[in-house]
Amino acid sequence: FEGLADSMLNHDPLFSRLSEEGFRVVAFDYMGHGGSEGSMNRTRIRAIPKIGDQVWKRFARDLDRHPTKTLIGWSTGGLAAYVAATEGDADRVVLIAPGLAPNVIVGEGTRSWPPDRITLSTLTSAYPYSSGESNPHRDPIRPDTPAKVVSFATDLIATSLVFRHVRAPESVRGLVLLSGENDTYVDSKQVRTILSRIAPRFEIVPPYSGALHEIDNERDEIRKSAVGEIVRFLISTP
Repeated sequence: FEGLADSMLNHDPLFSRLSEEGFRVVAFDYMGHGGSEGSMNRTRIRAIPKIGDQVWKRFARDLDRHPTKTLIGWSTGGLAAYVAATEGDADRVVLIAPGLAPNVIVGEGTRSWPPDRITLSTLTSAYPYSSGESNPHRDPIRPDTPAKVVSFATDLIATSLVFRHVRAPESVRGLVLLSGENDTYVDSKQVRTILSRIAPRFEIVPPYSGALHEIDNERDEIRKSAVGEIVRFLISTP
């Protein structure tokens, strides 16, 4: 499950590594994101797992031999993945900078127009990419501010306030990757506190100091560590 203003193509490095390790990866774009038209404004966080379930049923393979369903969610998608976990719709979850404690003012904040503008420079400290480095962002940022999807953004905050009090079933295994203190989108310290209470069995990796919001597309040392943690978790947990 991707984040707000994201595209599934932007996470191809992570998906390619998972495919190399033998995992089947299924992803999709929200309305108005990446390759999808329309607007996310009428969608709600709790609808994302339902959409994902339809995609899963259509494209997942060999479910009789490989029945384990893992949801990987970044930011907004991390909140949606946690919601799915509480409702019994996942065996394992990987939450990357999950939106359980989203900031009200995000991105460029009030320093730009439109306000709260989402930019690559606020998503990853790897930007601008130096010579010889490949930029994984193949699709533009859209919508480029939560102000363009006010109803959805409002629901995101409201849903986070509800589910920070909902415990995950003990049967669900979880891995959590947290960004650093300069993440303008999510309060990582608060997320860690919340998950320690409502999902005590989840494994929480110490925050990546200096990492902004898009951990799997961060500087090489952070990205490699984060992807390595995800692969280790998926291989080691049934």
